Amino acid sequence: MDARPTVRPPAAPNRRGSASKTFGTIDVVMLVILIGATGCGDTWGQRAVTGGAIGAGSGAVLGAVAPVGVLPGALIGGAVGAGVGAATTPKN
Repeated sequence: MDARPTVRPPAAPNRRGSASKTFGTIDVVMLVILIGATGCGDTWGQRAVTGGAIGAGSGAVLGAVAPVGVLPGALIGGAVGAGVGAATTPKN
């Protein structure tokens, strides 16, 4: 019988705990920015630009968390945000 002790590899660090705390802070900051910038712009172009910027920022954050990636998330979010911003222009 072998009397040597069994050597186990070190456990992987738990990175999820620190990332979720950071993501919570980012959520609060993004929410404040989004609420403050939601009604920006009176014309079709202004609404499209602000909607695109809000969508790109939100898409980048969500893309960083999801397996999609930051750049594709920002591109998709920007396109959707610009479309929604332009479509919701109030009629005068």
